[in-house]
Amino acid sequence: MNNRMGRFLFLIVLAGLALILLAACGSSSDLSGRGEKVIAYASYRDVGDSEIFIMTTSGEQLIKYGTVEQRITRPAWSFDGKYLAFVLTMATDTSNLDIYFMDADGSNQVQLTDHQGVDTDPAWAPDGDMLAFSSNRTSWDPAQASAVSNFEIYIIRKDGTGLTQLTFDPAWDISPSWSPDGNKIVFTSDRTGDYELFILDLNDNRLTNISNHPADDRSPKWSPDGKSIVFVSNRDGNNEIYMINPDGSELVRLTDHPGKDNAPAWSPESDKIVFSTNRDGNFEIYTMNTDGSELIRLTSNQEFDGYPSWQR
Repeated sequence: MNNRMGRFLFLIVLAGLALILLAACGSSSDLSGRGEKVIAYASYRDVGDSEIFIMTTSGEQLIKYGTVEQRITRPAWSFDGKYLAFVLTMATDTSNLDIYFMDADGSNQVQLTDHQGVDTDPAWAPDGDMLAFSSNRTSWDPAQASAVSNFEIYIIRKDGTGLTQLTFDPAWDISPSWSPDGNKIVFTSDRTGDYELFILDLNDNRLTNISNHPADDRSPKWSPDGKSIVFVSNRDGNNEIYMINPDGSELVRLTDHPGKDNAPAWSPESDKIVFSTNRDGNFEIYTMNTDGSELIRLTSNQEFDGYPSWQR
């Protein structure tokens, strides 16, 4: 075989490998030219540990992010849809979780927090310059890394500056979500003895309990139009999706199933909700209208699919 033929065959092999990689992992063009917003979610489907997958609203799988050495979960789109925040930990040290973010196409990955404890639940501010998150860093003990410790709500700028602790309570304060006007944050706290939804006014630090129920109310997400908050509650016996006004009025139950419905999030137009449920035997991603109608299953896999976030 002459050198020219050898180089030709080598190029064919390289091209074949490139096609295989693109088919397996997707490319940035999958997200840019479709004219539709996509849904990010966490799944154990490929490597037996959590990776982030991107799919269309019809369930077409586009891209995945993650390696066997990493566990990445809890994706959160910025308000303008340009960035995706997530939680990352190494498979060899699952007690250390930090907040990262990247461009929508997966490029320019940035580590935002760097602490030996647990930083989780990232939530973008409307202006895209700041994120809220929950962390156990003030109570974390390296000698007892696996022990349960206290979580508080923090905010930090996208460039890593301005870290500020917002809550100071021996209870757990978790799952923050920003109002679209940037003036308030809704979060979950068990400071009353059970998990409730609290709204923190960032202008005067006033705290308001908007759920007020002896059952557990968790995982609030503020709608993009600012009119409603969707959340999970077991007040009727098992985890269901509910909706409530920010002033605590007009509570509406959206799901009614013996399975567990979790992790709701809003569509960009505030007219649909995406969530995770095990109603078909294992956790899959579904969408529905804001009145609970038109339930559509988007994923179908034997492994866990959860923590969906709808690009705005």
